[in-house]
Amino acid sequence: MLWRLWSFVCGVPLGVFAALASTPDPATAAARAPWGGLAGGGLLLLATSLLARWRDDELDRGRHLAAAASAGWLAVPAGLAWWQGFAPGAAGWLGLCAVALVIALWRGARALGPAGGLPRQALRALGFVAGGAVAAIALGAVLAAVGGSGIEPPAPRLATMLYDLDAAVATRPLPACGAEPRSVRVLLDRGAHPALSPDGRTVWFDAPAPQAGGRRQIHRLERASGEVTCWTCDEPGNNVRPSVGTPGLALVFDSDRHATWLHPDDTELYLAGTERPLPARRLTFRRGADERALLAPGSRLLAWSRREGGRYAVVAAALRSGHGGLLLGNVGVLARGGAEWTAPLAWAPDARTLVFARGNPFAPLAGVAFDPATGAQAELGAALAPAASFVADGGWLAFATTQGRHVAGALPAALGFALGPYAAAHPEPLRDGTGVRSGPSADPAAASALELPEALARWGEPTGLALDPDGGGFVLGQRRAGPNGVEERLVEVMLSCGGTALARAPEAP
Repeated sequence: MLWRLWSFVCGVPLGVFAALASTPDPATAAARAPWGGLAGGGLLLLATSLLARWRDDELDRGRHLAAAASAGWLAVPAGLAWWQGFAPGAAGWLGLCAVALVIALWRGARALGPAGGLPRQALRALGFVAGGAVAAIALGAVLAAVGGSGIEPPAPRLATMLYDLDAAVATRPLPACGAEPRSVRVLLDRGAHPALSPDGRTVWFDAPAPQAGGRRQIHRLERASGEVTCWTCDEPGNNVRPSVGTPGLALVFDSDRHATWLHPDDTELYLAGTERPLPARRLTFRRGADERALLAPGSRLLAWSRREGGRYAVVAAALRSGHGGLLLGNVGVLARGGAEWTAPLAWAPDARTLVFARGNPFAPLAGVAFDPATGAQAELGAALAPAASFVADGGWLAFATTQGRHVAGALPAALGFALGPYAAAHPEPLRDGTGVRSGPSADPAAASALELPEALARWGEPTGLALDPDGGGFVLGQRRAGPNGVEERLVEVMLSCGGTALARAPEAP
C-alpha cells in the first residue's frame, strides 16, 4: 500500500542524519549513510504498521499515520543545522526530531475521519521542511544568545602577563600626521590581508598561487625591491591571514587543509618562521572554525576567533614549549559574540588594547577596543571593515571603515552565528568603499577620518590594514568585483607627518 511506502520514505532522512552524526570520519560516514537511511525507513515503517494494527477501528488509519510520518522530514533542516554547527548539537537535534515524530504518530494514531492521499502527505512533508528550517535558525539564535555576549571579566593570570608585556614596551611620542596622504602607490596587483614586519620593510599577505594550483597561500613582499616569495606553496590547503609577532621571528595563519565535506568549516591555526619557508606547526586540534589569529605582543600569546556550540567568541591562549615543539595552553574566552559573528582585528604591541568586531559578517561591523587586563572598553562605531592596526608601541590606532554591498548584509546581526561560515567561504566582495580613521588608542572613539583620494576610497572594500611602526603610513588591502572576476591589490599610503614615533627604516640599496 502507498501509505506504507510513504512511511518508509519519511524514515530515510532521519536514518541518514543519525548515521552521519554518529560517525566523525567522512569516508566512513559516506559509507554508512545509505544503511542508516534503510534502517530509519524500516523502523518508521514498522512503527506505523504496528500502530495501524493496534488502532484498526478507522478505515483511513494508515493514511493518518503516513501523514504523521511526514514529520520524519524534520531531519532535513535539523541535519543541516547540525552540519552547520548550530546548537544544541547532534544529540539535541536528533532528540528534537524524535520527540516531534513521536508526537505526530501519537496524534495520527488517534485521528478520525477521512485522510488525504499522497499529495497531502507530500505537502505536509514540505511544510515540515520549511517550518523546521525557520525553527532551526530561531532555536540556534536563541541558544547562541543564551551563551552570553560582550567582554568577559579579566582573568588575574592573564592580566599579570599583560602588565609584564606592557612594562617591556617603551612609550614613544604619538605620530603627528596630516589627514591628507602625501603619496599613494600600488605595491602589488594582487593579495589581501597585509601584515607588516616589526621594522616595516616586509609585507606578509595571502593571494592565489598558480604554483599551488590556484590555492591561496601566504606570500612575503619586500617593500624596497618588490621581490615576492611564496611562503606556504609547498603546504596543503588554503593558507590565509598572516599575523606577525612583535619580535618578527614567527607568524601565524589560518588553514583549511583539514576541512572535509562532513566538516566544511574546520579551519586550524598554524605557526611558521619568518626566516625560511619551513613546514608550519599546527596549533589547534579540534573540529570547527579556529581563524583570524593574532600573534600577540612578545609572541607569547595567541588570540583568535573560535566557533563552538553554534556561537563565536574571541579566545586566547599562551604559547608553550613541550614535546619537542610548541603547544597552546588553556584556552580562555576574552569576548563572547552571542548570536553575532565576532573576530579579533588587532592587538596593540603593549598588549593593553585589543580591537574586535561583531555583527553580520556580510555587512559593516560594530567595533570595540578593550583592555584585556582591566576590561575597560570603547566603541569604534558601526561601519567597520575587518581591518585594524597599531603603531610600534600601541599608542596609536588605525582602522578601516566601509559600506554595505551584499544583499545578505540586510539581515539582522543576530544571524551572524549562522552567516559566518558562508561569509568566510564567499569569494566575492562583501562590502564596498574604503575609509580609514586613526587616533590615539586611549580614545579610539575620537579617531579622525583620513582624506583619502576618491580613486582609492571608491576602488573596493578593505581586506586588511597594516600601519607602519612609526605611524607615517600604512599598507592597505582592497578587493572588488571587476569585469574579469574578483580583483585584489595592496596599496602603500604615506602620510604627511611633522614628527613620528620612529624613524623609517632605510630602503635597501
